[in-house]
Amino acid sequence: MALATYFNQITVDKVKELYTKKNYKLYSTADYNVNIFGIRSAENKANTFNDVVGILYKVKGVWVLKKYEATVDPGLYYRQNPINANGTAIIQPGYYQSVYAVGLHQNKYEALKQVKPIKYWRDNNKDGILDRSGKTYEEIGGTNIHRATAHPGQRSVLVDKWSAGCMVLSGYDDFQEFLGIVKRARDLYGNHFSFALFEESDL
Repeated sequence: MALATYFNQITVDKVKELYTKKNYKLYSTADYNVNIFGIRSAENKANTFNDVVGILYKVKGVWVLKKYEATVDPGLYYRQNPINANGTAIIQPGYYQSVYAVGLHQNKYEALKQVKPIKYWRDNNKDGILDRSGKTYEEIGGTNIHRATAHPGQRSVLVDKWSAGCMVLSGYDDFQEFLGIVKRARDLYGNHFSFALFEESDL
């Protein structure tokens, strides 16, 4: 596994603190009113699942935190072979209101599909190193939240073609759990989900 070095630092209190510090909206009253977030590793050369995607919510008034081995960055293949003329999408840290909905990823399987613009940097020098600076592009870039491997019980090790800018959970079973929680929230509150992206340095 390529767990983020800070994986164990991510607790209910820490996530709440991150939202409060950034003045992001934290859903904290009703059960299954989910807060979906990512925390990006400071490492900018990796092709591994060394980031975290998580979901914080309440059940019967008690906070529940799920956190997953993931990437919030494009894989090496798409850094070197951009599919957009401006370069490969790298999501900028921030809070994005109602930007996702349950839908089909590449018309293949259910995932969280981007439905509103997100702010990106575009990496176009093909050197394999993530460029987290430069011009801001605000658009619907198709950066969904989905899974890597299609096989139950399995987990992908390298990002490569699994992400051209999407946020991807490495494990099939992890993603099924994540999506199940999201769909329960959808059935209660509607098909719209916000997302917060933090940096390792925020911890």
